[in-house]
Amino acid sequence: MTDPADYERQTPSTWSRDLGTLRAVADWEAQRPTTTPFGNAQVVALATGLSEELLQDSLRRWERVFPPVLDGLDSGMAEDVYFIGLTERGRRLVGVWPSAEGTVDSIVAALEAAAVDEPDDGKKSRLKGAATVLGSMARDIVVGAVSQTLGQAM
Repeated sequence: MTDPADYERQTPSTWSRDLGTLRAVADWEAQRPTTTPFGNAQVVALATGLSEELLQDSLRRWERVFPPVLDGLDSGMAEDVYFIGLTERGRRLVGVWPSAEGTVDSIVAALEAAAVDEPDDGKKSRLKGAATVLGSMARDIVVGAVSQTLGQAM
C-alpha cells in the first residue's frame, strides 16, 4: 500500500508535478462532455495544454497508489492509462472535496458581501455581526456542525 504522504517523501521531485496531474484530471472532469465516459492522458492534455507524455508518466505513478486517487483506473495491456475521474481521496488531495472549514469560510464571505450591498443600516450591522461571530467565536462550533452534516451527506 502506498500512501500519498509516503509517496511525497519518497519522490519529492515529482510530487508537485503529479499533484498537478490530479488537478488537471479534476479540471477535465469538471468540463468533460457527457459523451466522454472516460479519460486518458490524451484527452486531459487536450483539455489542459499539458504534455501528453508528462501526463501518461504521472498517471502510471498514480496507478500504484492505494487506496486509489483515480476512479476506474485501468491500463491493462494498453499503452494508455484510462480513468473515469477522481475518487473521493483524489478530490481531497486537490482540494475540490467540500470541507467544513471551506463551507464556513464561504458562509462568512457571503455574509460580509451581503453586508456591503445592504442599504438598511440595521440589517447591514446584523450581517456584519453574524459574519464576525461566525468567523471567530462560534467558528469551531459551526465547523463541527457542518463537518457532521457533510459526513452524513457523503
